[in-house]
Amino acid sequence: MKRFCLQGIVLLTAFLLAISSFVLFVVRDDYETGQLIHNEKPSCSKNVFIYYTEKQVEITNEKNDDQKEKGNGEEDGVQEEEPSGEDESGEDESGEDESGEDESGEEQEGQRDGDDLPEIVWGVDSVNVTDSSFLDCVTTNFGSPTIWGRYLGDKEDVSYGLTPEEIELLHDHDISILIIYNQFIDATGYETGVNEAEGALAFAEELGIPEGVAIFANVEPEYPVDGAFLAGWYDTLTEANYPPALYGLFDDDSNVTIALEEAREENETIFEELILWSNQPQVGITSEENAPDSFDVNAPDGSRPLGWQYGLEADTCNIDTNLFVGEMLNYTWGSAE
Repeated sequence: MKRFCLQGIVLLTAFLLAISSFVLFVVRDDYETGQLIHNEKPSCSKNVFIYYTEKQVEITNEKNDDQKEKGNGEEDGVQEEEPSGEDESGEDESGEDESGEDESGEEQEGQRDGDDLPEIVWGVDSVNVTDSSFLDCVTTNFGSPTIWGRYLGDKEDVSYGLTPEEIELLHDHDISILIIYNQFIDATGYETGVNEAEGALAFAEELGIPEGVAIFANVEPEYPVDGAFLAGWYDTLTEANYPPALYGLFDDDSNVTIALEEAREENETIFEELILWSNQPQVGITSEENAPDSFDVNAPDGSRPLGWQYGLEADTCNIDTNLFVGEMLNYTWGSAE
């Protein structure tokens, strides 16, 4: 029995010694290794971050070098588009396309496309101020004018100037106003043309006539006129964005026709662009219904006649009667402007 107990004690002691050795050598070694790993984590993480950053800088530098070599604004295979002033639809951001038309297809400055204009329109002009009774006289006895010619400023014993009240009246009845300037009797010399044009512009500003509306210089048959005057008139109004225009008797040997040819010799553009309103040939006063069937106006070949005053001084209502090419509506003062 004693022997058996002694053997048990020996075995227990050996077991305890084995456990102690395991703790001293295996567990302690693992602990120290774990501590070593734990202590090394910051250095390891730092080294990895530094390595990653250096590679990122290296890669970025390589991309920049590639872009410099290409020199075409490409990045990651996508080419940058330079601002073009156009939206995705291809139209300019201002709402106008490359043709100078707006989104509706109409020309700038309130002008209408030729397809939207009537071929010929009927109208009148008068030296009298237009009030409701005078308008009723015209519409009752002659018809409904599309265009009504009126003068800038009073001219003693000749004409009364356009007033704000009749502007409102005519526009309320959808009648466009043709603007006439007659504050001169001598139409010779460039400086005279400039001065008279500036006088017309002063009236236009006072009345609020918008740019793009033509102003007609009224050259009566007895007035002296030359090409230099027409050039001064043309240059000044064109610069101010008011289309230059001319009223007169355009027979082959009339003063104004000769002056127009003189201006043409100096500047072909004047001849081609001046809007003409001719009072020949004379048919006589008619109603709108009985107006001439065609626009058979006298004007120099190659010129730009848009108006024909075919009837002078009606006994009733004191008007002249006219036919106008539909394009004239782009150069008169309409209610929408």
